[in-house]
Amino acid sequence: MLDRWAAALGGREKLEQVRMVHSQGSVETGGVRGTFERWSTWRGEFRMALDLSGAIRQVNVFDGKQGWAMDSSGAVHELSGGNLRSAASSAYEASESFLFPGRLAGVVVFSGHDTNQSAYVVRLEPDGGNPVTVFLDENTFLPKREETTGPLGNPRSITISAWRDVEGFKIPSRIIQSTGDPKFDIVIATEHVEINTPIADGLFTKPTETAAQVHFTNAAHQAVIPVDVYAQHVFVPVRVNGSETAWFFLDSGAGGSVVTKAWAERIGLASEGAMRAVGAAGATSLALAKNVVLTLPGVELPMPSVTVLDATAGMPELGRRWDGLLGYDVLSRLVVRVDYEHKEITIIDPAFFVPSDHAAALPLTFLGNWPLVSAKITLPGREPIEIKCFIDTGAGGLMLSTPFANANHILDVVPKSVASSIYGAGGESQRFEARLAGLQLGPYLLRNPVAGFSPDTKEGALASPDIGTMVGGEILQRFTVTFDYPHHRILLEPNSRFGPP
Repeated sequence: MLDRWAAALGGREKLEQVRMVHSQGSVETGGVRGTFERWSTWRGEFRMALDLSGAIRQVNVFDGKQGWAMDSSGAVHELSGGNLRSAASSAYEASESFLFPGRLAGVVVFSGHDTNQSAYVVRLEPDGGNPVTVFLDENTFLPKREETTGPLGNPRSITISAWRDVEGFKIPSRIIQSTGDPKFDIVIATEHVEINTPIADGLFTKPTETAAQVHFTNAAHQAVIPVDVYAQHVFVPVRVNGSETAWFFLDSGAGGSVVTKAWAERIGLASEGAMRAVGAAGATSLALAKNVVLTLPGVELPMPSVTVLDATAGMPELGRRWDGLLGYDVLSRLVVRVDYEHKEITIIDPAFFVPSDHAAALPLTFLGNWPLVSAKITLPGREPIEIKCFIDTGAGGLMLSTPFANANHILDVVPKSVASSIYGAGGESQRFEARLAGLQLGPYLLRNPVAGFSPDTKEGALASPDIGTMVGGEILQRFTVTFDYPHHRILLEPNSRFGPP
């Protein structure tokens, strides 16, 4: 089967001579068009640069073992969890390691003949990557479809609808990537391909950060901002392109900053498209507004783009007016110290930040743009379990992920549970609540916390196998929390609320 696949692509002899492929083309999703440029090598290195209408710019790099992502803000972080597995799978396929032993390691399994799809089925299992099921056309032996999981563990399919011949071997020329909802499909068309061109120095190394300069208006290196703390959410006064004051809440669970559709219409902020965004409880649709300046007291933040969200359904759940949120594209460029007790945040230039001697530093990794720290969960009558904890200031309390809750049979372990709901970017999903024995963050043990969990979340952070729990404001308000993304850490300092149940 592999011999026939290789022959369909142009033959092993020709394929083995390909050491590097450089391709360019167009991308369209949610009514927004853009371009991509990709480099890949036989060793498993690749670099992908994406520009969607100038509003979203991303660069992903993988050197065969580790990878990095640079988002629209220009900030860079190392790939981990599902993002790293997805990169490893992409590298395994792009390097055609399934045809040539000695390249990237993996296993290839022949799974039979699917008469419904008129295809032979081959499963690729790259070391360190997500398995990929490939459907080979029974007549041409070229891949016609692939099924795998995305970085967050959600199903993802790829349909190859056209091929082109380049110097004697075939390359997909049109790909449709889908997660199940056609309006969020991504259509990728390859328009130009070069083979074995010289590789520029540093092409497959960590990208250089290009974040726009943050301007402190008081000629200092920090700004102290009074905030409202309501229902464990931190509300910050913000002006958008010089508008009247709006109220944004700080959301470390947001991949980018957001302006509500109602506020965008009120201030005449133009937007376009319908992009897909994933939150705690699922997915929703976002439009894009380009070249926005967010002004907070004492600091100006130029943004290549912000997303525009129809938040009508979600606004009643917060219990007060909100006009937007500050997400990863703000936190990634600064040090942000959140003092829940005194109702203020301090925004600090990372080059001048000195941490408190009384704070504990928790090393930080990212799943996409979501911040993760190591933690321990103790269930009644059991030993502590080490997990990855998603720190989400946009969430209300403590939530266990569905994979963790199901794997540990939470409903069977806890003596009592009650039913409730969780509201996130994708809407409402059912959850239960129960009391755990403990949650440990660094040196700090919180005893007998109440945690929510859902047995059937299919999408979003709480469906990810890389996340054990999500910690929101109900827990975070017991600390002064410093988000120091530039130095890959979150700092926790207990306040007077730490002791009470």
